[in-house]
Amino acid sequence: MTTPDPAHPGSGAVVAASFPEAPVLPIRQWKGVQSRFGDRIFRKFAEASAVLIAIVVVAIGGFLLWRAVPALKRNQEDFFTYRGNWVTTNTSAMHFGILDLLQVTLFISVFALILAMPVALGVAIFLTQYAPRRLAGPLAYTVDLLAAVPSIIYGVWGLYVLAPQLRPVATWLNHSLGWLFLFADGTVSAAGGGTIFTGGIVLAVMILPLITAVTREVFVQTPHDQIEAALALGATRWEVVTTTVLPFGRSGYISGAMLGLGRALGETVALLIILRGTQKAFGWSLFDGGSTFATKIAATAWEFNDKYKAGAYIAAGLVLFVLTFVVDALARGALAGTKRVRDDLDLRPPLKARRLSGLGRRRRASNIVATVLVSLAMLIALAPLLWVLCAVIIKGFKAIASLSWWTHSQAGTTPFLAGGGAYHAIVGTVLQGLVSAAISVPIGVMLAIYLVEYGGGTRLARVATFMVDILSGVPSIIAALFIYASCVATLGLGRSGFAVSLSLVLLMLPVIVRSTEEMLRIVPMDLREASYALGVPKWKTIVRVVIPTGLSGIITGIMLALARVMGETAPLLILVGYSQAMNFDIFKGFMGTLPGMMFNETAAGAGVNPVPTDRLWGAGLTLILMIAVVNVGARVVSMMFAPKKS
Repeated sequence: MTTPDPAHPGSGAVVAASFPEAPVLPIRQWKGVQSRFGDRIFRKFAEASAVLIAIVVVAIGGFLLWRAVPALKRNQEDFFTYRGNWVTTNTSAMHFGILDLLQVTLFISVFALILAMPVALGVAIFLTQYAPRRLAGPLAYTVDLLAAVPSIIYGVWGLYVLAPQLRPVATWLNHSLGWLFLFADGTVSAAGGGTIFTGGIVLAVMILPLITAVTREVFVQTPHDQIEAALALGATRWEVVTTTVLPFGRSGYISGAMLGLGRALGETVALLIILRGTQKAFGWSLFDGGSTFATKIAATAWEFNDKYKAGAYIAAGLVLFVLTFVVDALARGALAGTKRVRDDLDLRPPLKARRLSGLGRRRRASNIVATVLVSLAMLIALAPLLWVLCAVIIKGFKAIASLSWWTHSQAGTTPFLAGGGAYHAIVGTVLQGLVSAAISVPIGVMLAIYLVEYGGGTRLARVATFMVDILSGVPSIIAALFIYASCVATLGLGRSGFAVSLSLVLLMLPVIVRSTEEMLRIVPMDLREASYALGVPKWKTIVRVVIPTGLSGIITGIMLALARVMGETAPLLILVGYSQAMNFDIFKGFMGTLPGMMFNETAAGAGVNPVPTDRLWGAGLTLILMIAVVNVGARVVSMMFAPKKS
């Protein structure tokens, strides 16, 4: 029989009819009163985690609205239709609106989605229907690595590496198709690189792994008996895809695309680095510059010293939060529909197969063309990852090869003076990540325990599940705005590394909850029942049996969540300034981090002067190495703690 492997969520291994070995339980009985009391306390903590996650998501909208209202009252323009320049210096008569921001955000996001969707579909089909089994796993993992590359790395690569290569393409499109509004002269130079055209291509690369992963997970659920029946009747591989796989996974593909759109809407630092700001109105050209919601907020973080100035940008953030909320909710609904179809498969009649004649020239040609196209999609998906990694390694190796890079900070150096290192930024990145993990791990694990062991079909469990799904789509800039509005502006918490860690908690929680929940669900029920039969209370069964059995996957999920937040930049811009010196006090003062160092060097003249350029790429390579170490560590831990199989 096939049993799930807790070390690798979603995988299965063909083994004998056995289960992972359970920890040895002492044969003793606990007193009933103590057992019931312990169960009640443990359950209350689990329920509190579920209630907390619901409160947090509601509080995000509530605090943003509360802090936006004072500025909206002083706004002299229509917030939804004004498209002129923002004037927030005179807080008694402010001028700001979101029409241009909304148009640019939607335009670049949809453009990226149009580029990413066909490639993602081809990759998902290739991995599930064409790739040999030995290659499918490694190739899927490689595509997933695209999602592990921090946004700031993509932004730097897009501006300094990709944009020069796109210059002749952009110039040709502008000259040859300039009569079409999409390729007409924009608000910035088509050859300059700081356009929606360049930003959209980079954004497409960033959302590609998300769309691919969701689509792939749905495609692999296609009933094998229907696929085998079609093949037995003489269908080509492409005909199997079009008659069984695509009809079954259509809603999952749409859901993945919508999740990708939600990711694109909230992207901050990559577009902040690439897009050139402009005072001109948006003209619907791919060669326009401009600002999205997220880049507008991040670029004006220095104005967050007054409640009215900050309120204007928080109002824009509130609109972005509503946009991503709606898109993610629709995507989750579509994906839930797919799951319902999958659960009811045994109730549906089998696919009515067509009797196919001999393999003619047309059918043979269509099958060959389809094979070439999906294989090409796989190559297109792999190319950006290899290009990014090669660029960062080649350009950053010189900086990290120096011993002083690992032992010195940038204290006392100037932008164009060589010397110093990244010690302060490495320590700051680790400190913020560990603090966020210390807060998010107990909450996330307890919430997963509630959903699996206690929630069942309760209303609280359904609400908590929905809130976790929504929180997983919250952009990092919104998480930063929420911490600013709630903790900094309301509770008086100073801007510090701790404030950044609080925002990172919001980004880590959904990953920890989902990975832990998946591991707990695949723990065999027989283990629980055996423990109960020995008189062990439920809470001790969870702690001593269920969690140890799924520990490998739980730790892996935690480490992957940590790797994800180590590269976040947007919260740094809002919640803490960058320091060139070492700061071990996470509760006070500016703090250096590797993403912060990269952004600082970009503003200090990287790409023009070799000194900040070397530091920029050195910090990028160091960040990738740290994330790689965490990812490799996650796999090692997964193997070390994986339950044994007989």
